[in-house]
Amino acid sequence: MFRKWVQATTSAALLSIVFASLVLAQCEFGSTRILNSCLATTGVQTLTASSSGYADASRAFNRRFSYSPASIVYPKTKDQVSLVVKCAAAAKAPVVARSGGHSYAAYGLGGQDGALVVDLSSMKSISVDQSTGLAVSQTGNRLGDLAQYIWDNGRRALPHGTCPYVGTGGHAAYGGFGLYGRTAGLLLDRVVSAEVVTANGTVVTASAQSHSDLFWAIRGAAPSYGIVTAWTFNTLPAPASLVNYWYTFSSSLSNDQAVKIIQAFMNFAASKPTKQLQCVANIGVSNGRVY
Repeated sequence: MFRKWVQATTSAALLSIVFASLVLAQCEFGSTRILNSCLATTGVQTLTASSSGYADASRAFNRRFSYSPASIVYPKTKDQVSLVVKCAAAAKAPVVARSGGHSYAAYGLGGQDGALVVDLSSMKSISVDQSTGLAVSQTGNRLGDLAQYIWDNGRRALPHGTCPYVGTGGHAAYGGFGLYGRTAGLLLDRVVSAEVVTANGTVVTASAQSHSDLFWAIRGAAPSYGIVTAWTFNTLPAPASLVNYWYTFSSSLSNDQAVKIIQAFMNFAASKPTKQLQCVANIGVSNGRVY
């Protein structure tokens, strides 16, 4: 009798799980249908699961992750970003912005299935005010685009990483560490304002004088508060000259020798050398050598 009761209870539980899964799947399907129907009215280029370019556009930089966005859109203006965000809000669909798409956790795809990916790669305007040194850069630009433009237009510079293909969106939002950091800080330290589309589709300019709470939040956690469509950076005069140097050590080093080298570098770093000196210690094996 007890065994029959356990079997009946187990069967009922399994049926409940299956029913709940079906309801959830139906809700997700309905949300995606509402979202795509709304997106079709915006005039913004949209890829859905049935589009020919969807597979490539939804492929994560880190191949360990695989997510299926509800849709991927390619707005060209802040107003188009506002429109697609409003569609997502109406469909109760999660939204994520993609600048360079190099998140190792695939957050540029939402970090889950069913997100609306707002790809900003078509928004690549850059300008520099020669009188103030302020540079306005849309979030579709990569670091290489930004660095080259401000150098070509006034010999200006910003602290940022060394990989030219990394998107400026996540780099500025989360920090922006690079070799120029000891002199000029992080890239987010050079942000003076940002054009932001908030969760309800409103477009605002966040700065120390306007929407200051949002300005504080986006410098370190921008994806949680809105989509930054353009950053305004306070650029610096680029150094007149640079000297690159490196030491390469043989892979035949003993453990004791390797430890002494690391200790010497740490002691040098602790000696507070001039801020204009940028040092990086890379420890690894390349072509049979420790570098």
